[in-house]
Amino acid sequence: LERNGLINRLLGLFGLGPVEMINTSGAVVLGMVYNYLPYMILPLYTAMTKIDDSVIEAAQDLGCTPVSAFFKVILPNISSGIITGFIMAFTLSLDDFIISYFVSGPKFQTLPIVIFSMTKKKVKPDMYALSTLIFVTVLVLLILMNVMQARAENKQKIKQTKQV
Repeated sequence: LERNGLINRLLGLFGLGPVEMINTSGAVVLGMVYNYLPYMILPLYTAMTKIDDSVIEAAQDLGCTPVSAFFKVILPNISSGIITGFIMAFTLSLDDFIISYFVSGPKFQTLPIVIFSMTKKKVKPDMYALSTLIFVTVLVLLILMNVMQARAENKQKIKQTKQV
């Protein structure tokens, strides 16, 4: 992301000048997406492999366009994977200090950087409150993920018993 980095060299091949990317909010977003994309892809991949191709073909045979088949068949079936991936990526990125510290500028501060700056001085009650909010947020999201996963498993069991 530096002026002489790989991305600017590639842009230079196309005649685009060096772009200032480091120390911006875009650099933090790019770093987080790059680092946590696998945590989103793996649950999606797992959910998509469970979809039977004949269901999609049946939807298209019954008059759905590929786009409407996606929204009516595929998206509801992979929604648990989307939510699981979102929760995993969000909870992991919530306290990621390293990426934020090395690519963000002085004008852009993320929650981990704020917490780090609080630890340099005497620990104040603000830090305890902030840490408690982070803990409660992650706990609620993990409970939500477990509840949704249990519901999806119950639906799967009900489908299997109806087929028998």
